[in-house]
Amino acid sequence: MSRLGLRRLGVGSGRPSAPDPIAALFAGGAGGFDYNFAKLDRLFQDSGGVTAASLLDDPIGLALDSAQWAGRTLQQQVAGRPGLLINPSLVQENFVNWASSGGGAAEWVSNGVVRLTRSGSNVVLRQAVPVVAGRTYRLAASALRTVGSGNMVALIRDTSNTALSAVLNFNASAAEQATYWTATFTGNVRISFERTTTDGQGECYSASFKDVSTIAGSQAATSYRPRFQADGAKFDALDDRLLTTYSSAVETNCIVADVTLPTSFPASTQVICGRRTSGGSGHLMLGVRTNGRLGGGVGNQGTETIVGTTDLSGQRVIAGLSCNGSTVRLFVNDAEVYTGAQVGLAASAFTLPVGGLSTADAMSNFFGGHIKRLIVAQKSLDLAQFQAIRNRILSGA
Repeated sequence: MSRLGLRRLGVGSGRPSAPDPIAALFAGGAGGFDYNFAKLDRLFQDSGGVTAASLLDDPIGLALDSAQWAGRTLQQQVAGRPGLLINPSLVQENFVNWASSGGGAAEWVSNGVVRLTRSGSNVVLRQAVPVVAGRTYRLAASALRTVGSGNMVALIRDTSNTALSAVLNFNASAAEQATYWTATFTGNVRISFERTTTDGQGECYSASFKDVSTIAGSQAATSYRPRFQADGAKFDALDDRLLTTYSSAVETNCIVADVTLPTSFPASTQVICGRRTSGGSGHLMLGVRTNGRLGGGVGNQGTETIVGTTDLSGQRVIAGLSCNGSTVRLFVNDAEVYTGAQVGLAASAFTLPVGGLSTADAMSNFFGGHIKRLIVAQKSLDLAQFQAIRNRILSGA
């Protein structure tokens, strides 16, 4: 075959694929998060990630961060991560590396089957695993209550036996279930199978525990959860918000948001993502003012200074805010609409929520539009870099 023919097939063209400008923001494990509210594989109705969001208007209680996934799906990300448990399938007699405790007995039956018999008090099969603060872990397990009433469950506990994760219940089915939990400390946790409540038996079949993501956005309160829509998570301008454990850098940051703005506004700025100190300084935020203009806040300056020029009410907009300690830039679609000197630094003492403004962790200025994509990174952007990210978002990547 001729060289031209090979090139038409994409072989030997000598043209390397263009680097992903979004992945570049997080190269080397750099801090930040990337929430894609248009992809259902990383959205869940509950904060523990047990029930997937799959239909229009489903609540979003958990959004997984895909910053380090390099374009992979959740399924691909989970499959590619190493398991942290030893002997996760319980295939060795005496269930090596697992310990039992409580009333009753834990008995190895065969490869992949350990029977728990509760007698007088709960019986537990557990394994200690190290975790790192700020990482999000996935526990998947299979088990079944086989004799009696009571409960057969799996969950994550700390070493003081306090429950940390949602509880996976296997009273009716042995089908694998999963839950997600973001570590707030570095240390050991316990992966625990438990036969509880009343005497009887249950069987443990397998468990998997993997580090799959970084900063998850979650909301434990049902009434504060945004709703899934085809054009992104719908926030109600009243109290909807997702909380994160992310604290930004003090100097170099960027926020990029693909949003559909409200058609009308209350008497205060609506914040897509932001926080500040109780004294009104230390800003890092991106929002929309009551006149429909996009605005930002960095350090001692807010949206009254860092502001766009056009009323964008009701429109889909890809906007960006960038700061590097000396210069602040605001981008709207394909233009740089504000450039100015940075006055003050972003406060790192408080975490960054989605859908409103945190003032020393007190929430206000809730957003009333749709967020399709939200990216926060510890990088500054010029117009060309922002445009490359915008084009990547518009491509659906």
